[in-house]
Amino acid sequence: ISYRDVARCAVAALNNPRAANATIELGGPDALSPLEVVQLAEGLVGKPIAVQHVPEEALRGQHAAATDLLQKSFAGLMLYYTAGDVIDMAEARRTLSVDGFKSVREYFQEALAAAAL
Repeated sequence: ISYRDVARCAVAALNNPRAANATIELGGPDALSPLEVVQLAEGLVGKPIAVQHVPEEALRGQHAAATDLLQKSFAGLMLYYTAGDVIDMAEARRTLSVDGFKSVREYFQEALAAAAL
């Protein structure tokens, strides 16, 4: 998910009673697993990308040892990725009434175009 789309969702949640005290999972418009995102990037850049697989137990240790909320959040995200699950945005769209998210392909294409400048 694009950081801009995350920001849009945060703004949409501010005065939304359906979002009060709710946990809302966010993802991009395409339900892609982390490895599918890597494969898409490889196709766009035309070369393989090294992927490091960290054992789930090591990530659980990192999560348990986190000393602040940011560290704990990132460790939690990495633990979520270990399952390779995708995030279905249907509930978030209904709750926040937002749409028009940037796809991973669009994000990568814009980033590659900006890097070429």
